[in-house]
Formats: sequence, C-alpha cells, structure tokens
Amino acid sequence: MNRVAFISGEVLKEAQPPHKCPRRAEGAVFVQSEFDEWREMPNGDLTCSYCGSWETQQFLNWCETATEGTLEFVKGYKFYIRRDGVSNAGDGAIKFYTPHLTREEGNANQAMINKAMKRLAWDRDIE
Repeated sequence: MNRVAFISGEVLKEAQPPHKCPRRAEGAVFVQSEFDEWREMPNGDLTCSYCGSWETQQFLNWCETATEGTLEFVKGYKFYIRRDGVSNAGDGAIKFYTPHLTREEGNANQAMINKAMKRLAWDRDIE
C-alpha cells in the first residue's frame, strides 16, 4: 500500500513503498539493508537508492510522451537518458535498468519503448 505525504492537510505526492532492488541479485557487495527506497532528486525524478535506476512508471511515462532528449539502450539491460536540465545523476535520472520492469510491464510496453527509441535515438536516421 502506498503512503501519502501531507503538509497542512494538502497531499503533496504519493510516497512510494520500499522495494527490493532486482539488481541486488547480481552480488552482495553493497547489501546494506533489506529494502531500498525511491529517492526524490532535485528535479522530482525518483531513483532507486541501490542502483540509481529511474522509477519504472516515471521512465515509461517519459518514453511515451517525450519529444526532446535522447534514449540509448546498452549492454542488453540498461537505458541511458539525456534530457534538458539533467546534466548528471545529481540532478535527476540518467539511466533505467530493465530488471526494474516486471515481465508483464516489459511485454505490455515493448512497442511503446521501441517507438521512443526511434523517436529519441542518438542517431535520428535509424529505421
């Protein structure tokens, strides 16, 4: 169940519940807690406290609506994102790790992500 943050009776945003980063399975070097959190970055992006990945729904929303910026898929599991106002990971999300997608989310959004990759490619001439 999601928590909601209130100030003066006003809902600021829906707080994300703790999660276990799927990248923890890759090794135990940095295991410090049982659960991870979504950190809010200065621009409002949420990133995983373990691996730095952009929060899944924010990434998918950006892929669906972005008309500017670039999106590159590398290493078979990671997207790099470049957008105005985000010069590095201290400003906002710059990457998305596909292990954060469930199989269902991946299947349901594959076509939309592929369209975003064509629309926002480093090389706009790809087919």
